[in-house]
Amino acid sequence: MIREPNKYYFAASEVIDWKHPEVFALAQQLANGLIGSEQLARICQRWIMENIADGQAKPDSGVSCSASEVLRLGQGSSFSRSHLLAALLRANGLASSFCYQRKQFATGEFGLYGYCAVWLSGCGWYPLEVALPAQQPICYHLSEQHCRIYSYAPLAEIVRVLQRADCWGAAHTMLPDTISMG
Repeated sequence: MIREPNKYYFAASEVIDWKHPEVFALAQQLANGLIGSEQLARICQRWIMENIADGQAKPDSGVSCSASEVLRLGQGSSFSRSHLLAALLRANGLASSFCYQRKQFATGEFGLYGYCAVWLSGCGWYPLEVALPAQQPICYHLSEQHCRIYSYAPLAEIVRVLQRADCWGAAHTMLPDTISMG
């Protein structure tokens, strides 16, 4: 059953800091002249894919967590880039949620992968991928097992790791590869 979003899916937080001046200014810039929710979601997603580097590609790179950190550093993991996307969407009045997928990476390791979803009237939750190269489709159906829980807040365990690690190599070793479903 798909649940409609409540006020928490629009809220700002320490991690989804859409009220930060730079995050809010970017959100307004991206929304300038747009008329539809889906169009706005696609523009925000595309901007991240084209302007925010994959921080996971370099083990010694810094770790970002909050939307404003991602914007300042210009890089982030799938988790932190999803935090920025959620902030841009919420700053423009769109509900956003967090989703997680357990997947096998090219190295053969399993791990959690984070992505975002936006609520579109008449469609429900619409997943948005921010870690694909910019030439990939805007949205696609995830082929591996993924979590269909639409959480208004990022997983606390992931946030703790991202906030405490000083480099991606350290963060990678501390991240869970599954989530408890209760």
